[in-house]
Amino acid sequence: MVALENRPDLAKVKADARALADDAEPTKAEIMADLRQALKEALAGEGRPAREALAELRRKIENDADAS
Repeated sequence: MVALENRPDLAKVKADARALADDAEPTKAEIMADLRQALKEALAGEGRPAREALAELRRKIENDADAS
């Protein structure tokens, strides 16, 4: 447990601008740019099918559940 005198005064702590920006919703332009990039990659045959990725995640979840 942290002693009270070692705790920072939350009223004096400055917010990190980057952290605040990360919490912001993406703009329409950012979403469109992401979709364009994803479409280019899909048409080029890059990446992998969603079903394959989801199947791998399911296997990992099952293996983790079995291990615990």
